[in-house]
Amino acid sequence: MTEAVTELAEPKKSTPGFAGVPTLIARLIVGGIFVKYGLSKIGDPHLFLKSIESYKILPLDPPTLINSIGVILPWIEIVIGVLLILGLARRGGATISFVMLIFFTAAIANLGYDYHLKNPNIALTAIKLDCGCGGGPVNVALKLLTNSGLILLSAFLMRSSSHRFTFKPGG
Repeated sequence: MTEAVTELAEPKKSTPGFAGVPTLIARLIVGGIFVKYGLSKIGDPHLFLKSIESYKILPLDPPTLINSIGVILPWIEIVIGVLLILGLARRGGATISFVMLIFFTAAIANLGYDYHLKNPNIALTAIKLDCGCGGGPVNVALKLLTNSGLILLSAFLMRSSSHRFTFKPGG
């Protein structure tokens, strides 16, 4: 009887199985989207600058500020995306993506709401605008929902302790 109790009390050794798979999937989704959007902004910087201006968040004068953001932001997105995909600086990359997504989502919601105030006959769920992500006009409600999912995935990555399926430099 004592032996049976001892066997039950010993913790089972965990087998890898699916451990780390949810973290890998989240990294690939968030990282892949950041790389995709960063590359599309680099591909058409003029269009990206026009979409930044439409938010009316940044001053247009001096143009150095908005032009700098237009050049730097896509590269930041690409670097964050690559870091997440490879699993390098995973928590730092997830934290930066989380903060960026919160800011982007608030800006998109504000842009959609402003459009709705100017066009009250159009339902919020029917508004299509160019959010500046690089994919052209998108449904604002769907974009807010998508970004909310990316925010949750980034938050999950910030909290995840899994190091499985990560690139480990030097070995």
